[in-house]
Amino acid sequence: MLRPSPIAVSSRRTFLAAATAAPVALASLSVAAPFSALAGGFFSGGERIRVGLIGAGGRGTGAALQAAVADRAVEIVAIGDLFADRIASSVSLLRREIGSQLACPAEQRWIGPDAYRHVLATGVDVVLLAAPPHTRSQHLAAAVAAGCHVYCETPAAIDIAGTHAVAATLAQAERNGLVVVSGLCQRRNEPTVELMGRIHAGAVGDVRHLSLVADLGLPWQIPAQAGWAAEEWRQRNWISHPEYSGGQFVEQHIHSLDRALWALGDAVPLMAVARAASPRGTAGSIGSEETCVEYTFAGGATLLASCRRSDDSRHHNSELLVGSRGSVDLRRHLIQIKGQAGWHPSGAPAGGQMYQASLDALLRGVRSGRQATDGPRLVQSTLAAIMGRMAAGGRPVAWTEVCPQTPRSTQTV
Repeated sequence: MLRPSPIAVSSRRTFLAAATAAPVALASLSVAAPFSALAGGFFSGGERIRVGLIGAGGRGTGAALQAAVADRAVEIVAIGDLFADRIASSVSLLRREIGSQLACPAEQRWIGPDAYRHVLATGVDVVLLAAPPHTRSQHLAAAVAAGCHVYCETPAAIDIAGTHAVAATLAQAERNGLVVVSGLCQRRNEPTVELMGRIHAGAVGDVRHLSLVADLGLPWQIPAQAGWAAEEWRQRNWISHPEYSGGQFVEQHIHSLDRALWALGDAVPLMAVARAASPRGTAGSIGSEETCVEYTFAGGATLLASCRRSDDSRHHNSELLVGSRGSVDLRRHLIQIKGQAGWHPSGAPAGGQMYQASLDALLRGVRSGRQATDGPRLVQSTLAAIMGRMAAGGRPVAWTEVCPQTPRSTQTV
């Protein structure tokens, strides 16, 4: 495996301007806009699409597999990660599962903190960003500057400044006509889309309260190996360290928070305050965390969001919406109205197919010439999660502290 000396990021799409890093109002972002004519940026049916992977762990490798399934002309041509063994594991799995769609020789695999630059310098058309969240704003800015269409995992960043930097990059991507699809896969999960349509149409009346409870075991942990420095062990176990993950409330709970905001019509909370956590003490193991926050919204709706990870977990996950006419189990896709039979969407819950749907949307956008970004929602939900983490520190936090302007509601294609 080669480790070349640092080189400048370049792209054959020289007509694209570099992404700005200055914060922007989220309201400047839109979605589903048709592309203007951009020479060489989009692909006719059957034309090869060169894909790079940045972050070769489980989710990144999964995204690469899904990209290959989404479009048979996709080739995974470049891979970067901090660690050589993760790249080797990813390549082995990809070679077995997608065969010739893996076209990534040893000289196209890079290790270390600058690996992302080398992947982008190969001139890939699409890049999959699945490195730990603390890298997200830097990697996304570089990808957009290189003229790449992007799959971007959640959360958008681990702090307010990083999230606003992502918003700025997303605005640049929109100006450049690039497709950016996030890892908020439920937004393209057909049963969930149908369920939300019912809620928004008034099936359970006015939404009054939502409760999100995640009482989970500890995150995965890779045992230390001989020869690893302490920092390498921390980086390999990034999910348990807030400086890399943003903390469990942000990294783990963002999907539940996003569904709650979606059910509320993509409203943003006015205020977040800490509430008492469960009476059970949180164990002191690495990765343990317990957060309980109540959000309030214009119109009086409230959202209680609780996330607990410990080695004495109840292993319980629930998402309940209470309306003026009935209730909704958001996880089971079940609407219940007094005196009526429960309603489920026509399609069975998609399970792993929701991850595939995100990559399908990305490649469909690249082929069709229509933007398919859900970037504004990624930014909004990340900021809501960060707002809750801040409130858990012991003081009320207003939305205006994390975002001076409210993003407009948008619609994903």
